[in-house]
Amino acid sequence: MIKELPAVLSDQELTAVIGGMSPFILRRHESHGSVIALDQIQPSSVDLTLGNRVYGMGVASLPGRGEPVASLVARAQYDFTLDDGQDGFLHRGYTYIVPLNERLALPRTFSAKFSPKSSIGRTDVFVRVLADGVSSFDYAPDGYQGYLYLEITPLSFPVFVRPGLPLVQMRIKNGDSRISAREVMLAHAREGIFFDKNGAVIPGPSLQGAEHGIYLHIDFDRDIAGFVSRTSVEQPLSLSQVDTYDPLAYWEPIPRPQTGLALDPGRFYLLATRERVRIPTSLCGDIAAYDAATGEFRTHYAGFFDPGFGGTSGVTGVLEVRGREMPHRLSDGDPVCLMVFERVGPVEKPYRGNYQHPGPSLSKHFKQRTEVWGS
Repeated sequence: MIKELPAVLSDQELTAVIGGMSPFILRRHESHGSVIALDQIQPSSVDLTLGNRVYGMGVASLPGRGEPVASLVARAQYDFTLDDGQDGFLHRGYTYIVPLNERLALPRTFSAKFSPKSSIGRTDVFVRVLADGVSSFDYAPDGYQGYLYLEITPLSFPVFVRPGLPLVQMRIKNGDSRISAREVMLAHAREGIFFDKNGAVIPGPSLQGAEHGIYLHIDFDRDIAGFVSRTSVEQPLSLSQVDTYDPLAYWEPIPRPQTGLALDPGRFYLLATRERVRIPTSLCGDIAAYDAATGEFRTHYAGFFDPGFGGTSGVTGVLEVRGREMPHRLSDGDPVCLMVFERVGPVEKPYRGNYQHPGPSLSKHFKQRTEVWGS
């Protein structure tokens, strides 16, 4: 008998565990119905949505072991209600907690992991999920039953949010579903995962592997190497708007560096990978936020890559980079982040999202978001 390997739940499986007789994921308020909307289900994740109450905390914090998040929000400096269809203002640099509309009832062998949606990471809105009694961000342990909350800190721009807005996504899995670098290399040889920026498959010997992933490299061989967020803006960014904002009002282009790029501590950068990536439908991807081997900076906020991402010849990775305590210089071709891969169940509808253009892109909120890169 072949033992079933741990895997991330796919869209087919998520639909089953949401709409079945004993669902894993339910609405927070049963009076609003218990069924999660089908458009919240992605190829290997579920979009979680904002409730209508905002608690102004000022600073980030975690509940202690066994402590409900409600005890944290009881210490809020102030709170307010988000009206349906109306925007609520969140200050730059200030931390808020918003109860999510969804709650979990996981069986004992299933856990959940959370990540900002790509568009949220690319606007430097730092979001992390809190769970009752769990003293770690972005994690719900095996068998977790309870409510979920979202901690929100806009770091570069003040923003508007509204109830029902999806800022974060969740993966559910049974056990450690990561595959080894060897398995990634075999999948690449069989199906093609990594491409150069012209769309040619990268030979396996040119890839640099770690225990559970493959390193991606920075690309400064372009006229516009990336963008750095402006230190002040005139208009807050509404996270519910699409194709609305002038990119140059929020982002300063970085011309091709001649001697590398020095990351200033505390500044936020959008940079591109040398590699284009496609994710086979049997796998999903995740970029580690920190990796000590690449330097003292955060390389990614929104880490989930769904099955089918990248189409047939890959999409350039956009990295959300923030310098830490000391300046760090990046040079063209430096390894910059580690992409980890996980098994996923059978997928019915592969990724068809906002980021299928082969070149880099700003978030969906901005007009001409690929053209500004020269893509």
